[in-house]
Amino acid sequence: MKSFIIMAVMMTGGIWLRSSGVAPDRFISFFYTGLGASLLLAGLLFACNFAKAALAAKGKA
Repeated sequence: MKSFIIMAVMMTGGIWLRSSGVAPDRFISFFYTGLGASLLLAGLLFACNFAKAALAAKGKA
């Protein structure tokens, strides 16, 4: 439940930040680019670790 509340607050804050004009568009684009890049790298790292674990489990079986 706590994680859903945090997610709702973050989404509401992000929507408000974009619609209010408090943050300039350059900041928003830079932030989303950095966030997207970090999520992409985390996904690639997860896939790499999964492949290593799958190969190790296949070798033991």
